[in-house]
Amino acid sequence: VSTKDNESVFGFLIAQGKESITVKDVTGKRHVIPASKLSKKEKQDRSLMPEPAELGLSEEDLSNLLTFIRSFKRN
Repeated sequence: VSTKDNESVFGFLIAQGKESITVKDVTGKRHVIPASKLSKKEKQDRSLMPEPAELGLSEEDLSNLLTFIRSFKRN
């Protein structure tokens, strides 16, 4: 989202109405942007989540991480 004040907000669109839109950024902060200040809104082609290789994770590391996370699943 870009505003008429030349500010940008990246995140997840969680609400959209006639008066404003609400975007939740990667830190969990909600940004309410009045429709009157909205300049541009576009969907990104790429996820905000980095690729495992960008984090230095191998396929085995990723598999181990998912196994660890799944071990906390409640029955």
